[in-house]
Amino acid sequence: MNDFADQKNSGLIQKLKQFWPLILIAVLFLIEQWPVFLNWWKIWEEKDGYYSHGILVPFIAIFMLWTNRNKFARAKIVPCMPGLILLIASLPIYALGIIMGLRLLFGVGFFLCVFGIMLTVFGKHITKIAAIPIFFLVTMIPLASSVLDTLTLKAQLTSTTVAAKFLQIAFPDHTINQMGNQIYSSSLPGGILLVGVPCSGLRLLISLITFTWFFIYVIRGVWWKKTILMLLSLPLAVFINSLRIAMIGSVGFWTESSASMHAFHDYSGYIGLVICFVLLFAIAKLLRTGELNIGESNTSEFSSRKPYANMATIVAVAVVLVAGIAISSLVQPFYDYPKGHLYRTSIPKSFGNWISQDLPIDKKSKAMLAKGDLLSRQFTEIEGDARQVQVYMTAGLDNTSFHDPHLCLPGGGTPLTDDQFITIKFEKPRPITVKASLLTASGNYDSLTFIYWYMLGDKSFPRTDGVFQDTRMRKVEDFKRLVTHPWAAADIKRDILTRQYTWFRFSTAGTEVSDRKFLISFIKDFVAHNENFGK
Repeated sequence: MNDFADQKNSGLIQKLKQFWPLILIAVLFLIEQWPVFLNWWKIWEEKDGYYSHGILVPFIAIFMLWTNRNKFARAKIVPCMPGLILLIASLPIYALGIIMGLRLLFGVGFFLCVFGIMLTVFGKHITKIAAIPIFFLVTMIPLASSVLDTLTLKAQLTSTTVAAKFLQIAFPDHTINQMGNQIYSSSLPGGILLVGVPCSGLRLLISLITFTWFFIYVIRGVWWKKTILMLLSLPLAVFINSLRIAMIGSVGFWTESSASMHAFHDYSGYIGLVICFVLLFAIAKLLRTGELNIGESNTSEFSSRKPYANMATIVAVAVVLVAGIAISSLVQPFYDYPKGHLYRTSIPKSFGNWISQDLPIDKKSKAMLAKGDLLSRQFTEIEGDARQVQVYMTAGLDNTSFHDPHLCLPGGGTPLTDDQFITIKFEKPRPITVKASLLTASGNYDSLTFIYWYMLGDKSFPRTDGVFQDTRMRKVEDFKRLVTHPWAAADIKRDILTRQYTWFRFSTAGTEVSDRKFLISFIKDFVAHNENFGK
C-alpha cells in the first residue's frame, strides 16, 4: 500500500517537474492580462447585458482544445522565434489599450500575446492546431455600446414585426396591429404587448453565434455544410425570438392575465434556447452531419516527451510577460473618467411665469448612467393654463453617461410618431445656434413632444450617436497626439478631463404644432436664465 502511495506521489512530483514552466507562464499571463479581464468582466456581469455568456467562452475553448489532444501529442514541438516578436509587439498595444481604454486595442494585444506565447513555447505546428479554438475567444470580447444600441433597435423592430404576423395567423378572429415595438389588441391584457430591449433578440443572436461556432467545430462534416449552419444563425435567432414573443402574446390571449404573461416571460427565454438548439441539431441531421468529433482517448504519446520546446523559450516569454505586468501597474488610463458635474446653481428653478420642483431619479437610470450627474426638474405655469414642462439634464465625460431617447422612449412604451431635426437660435445669455432633435411620441396614456440635444462648450449634437462619434474622433486624435508627442501625456490627460458633454431634454404634453412652438418658447426662456449655457 505504501509502495503504491509512494509511486503515486513520485508520479505527481514528476508531472510538476514537467509542467511547472507552463504553469508559471499561465500565471504570469493571467496577471498581465488582468486589467483586460476586469474590463470585460464588467460587461459580462451586466444585468440584461449581451455578453452574459462571456464567462463560459474560455471553458468552451479549453474543451475545443481537448478534442485535439491526439493531434497535439503527434505534432512537433519546435520553437518559432517570430512568436517572440509578436509577444513583444503586444506590449505597446497593451499599454495603449490601458491608456486609451479601447476594447479594440485590448483585443488585438490579447491575441498577439496568446499567439506569441503559443509560437514561442510550442511552435507553429501546435499553434496551427490550436488556432480556431483560440480565435473562438473573440466571442467573449464585447462590441462597442454604440454598435450594440444600433443593432438592438433594428432587432427589436424586426422581432416585433415577425411576432405580430405569427399572432395574426394564430388568432385570425382577433384584431392585432403593430406600431414600432408594440403589438396592440383589445384581447390582450392592457391592450398591448411591449417588446423591450431585453426581448430584442440580439442577446439570443450573439449567444447562438457563439454556440453555433462551437457546434460546427466539434461535429464531423464538410466545410460547406458547416458554413450553411453558421449562416443560419441570424434567421434562426430572429425566428425563435419572434416565436417567443408570439408565445408570450398567446398566453395573454388564452389567460387574459398580465400576471400569467409576465410569469411566462421570465422562463420563455429558456424555452426559446431549447427550441433553437433542437432546430439547429435537426438542420445538421438534414445535412447529414452532426456526429460529434471529440477525439480519441489514447494520449500516451503526450506524456512521453517534454511539453514545451526548451527552457530558453520559457525564460524569454516570462521576461516579456513580467515587462507587461510592470506596464499594467505603472501605466495610468487616460479615460478613467470622474463622475460628471452639473452646475446646479446656474440652472434656473423659477423665472417669469414658471416655478419648479425636482423629481426623483429612478434607480434603474441611476445605475445605467452611473457616470452622469442627473437632474429631473418639472416646471409649472403660475398663471394661465398651468401647463407643465419636464427638463431632464445630464452631464458626463463619457458615453456611458447618456442613453439614446430613440431607444428608451419606445422601450418604455411610448413609440415615436415623428422624428426630425430643428434649429434653435439663442440670443441670451450669449448668441448660440443649436441643432436639436424634435420627437413626438404617443402611447396608450401619453402624447408628448420632446426636444433634445447635447453640448460640448458651444458645439451642439442633435443625436446621441453624434456624441459617440465625437468621442471616438477625439480618442483617435488623442491617440495620434500621444504616439507623436509622448512627453505631452499630462497635457492630453488634462484636456480630456475638460470635455464634459451636457444633455438637454425638454418635454411637454401634446403633439400639435402649437405644442412644439410652446416648448421652443419655454426652452429659449429657460436658456436665457442659464448663465453657464454654452460655456
